[in-house]
Amino acid sequence: MTTATRTLHQSLLVLDANHGAVRAAIGDAHHMHALVMSGFADRLQQYDFFTGQTTGHADHRAALNIQHAVSLRPDNTIRVLVRSAVPPHWDTDASGKWVDALTTAPASHEYIPLLEGAVRYELRANPIRKGPDGRRKIALRQHDDLVNWWHRRATNAGLTLTGTPSIDLPWTLTSRTKTDRTTQHKAGAGFTIGTHRFTGFAIITNPDAHLAALTEGIGSARAYGCGLLLTMRPPR
Repeated sequence: MTTATRTLHQSLLVLDANHGAVRAAIGDAHHMHALVMSGFADRLQQYDFFTGQTTGHADHRAALNIQHAVSLRPDNTIRVLVRSAVPPHWDTDASGKWVDALTTAPASHEYIPLLEGAVRYELRANPIRKGPDGRRKIALRQHDDLVNWWHRRATNAGLTLTGTPSIDLPWTLTSRTKTDRTTQHKAGAGFTIGTHRFTGFAIITNPDAHLAALTEGIGSARAYGCGLLLTMRPPR
């Protein structure tokens, strides 16, 4: 069976961690989200009162499958990897607050995913389960719970894990930024997101499911740097 191809795009932003806008993005997950989304500002939903027509996407992060992952480096830079269904534009006015923090020009290219064989993977995720009321989200913290969560998610992502996954580098994302969405859910707005890094080896056993996971991401908090599945060939 042949898996339908899908064009994806990736960009790597290498940013000076001392820059004011970058420091704000490191300290507040919503600011990082805004930094990433500035590359797609031309696709925001807009309403034309003269024609009555609406263009763009109401939720263009999900509609365009925009994901990102962040890595802090010892050389006092951060690397932001952005994957999307459409190419970004990093040279618009929306990027003006942080564009001078770039240490090199953004490296953007079409992403051709691996869809067969053995892979090494890495995933920063927000493992959760539903509470007793079926609505409230409860963060998973126990090692066995995290392993079981990842086994289920990996299977849904078309992967058969080989060996025990490594789960390390827990990190809590926070934000105190008030948005329409956060103020709907709790007083004072803001949020915290518990994350863990999953690494290991697997075999791609369902190419269609795997492509969907690479395109759409895995789990919750995908707007805030969780769920972007990275794969590469394992060392020989």
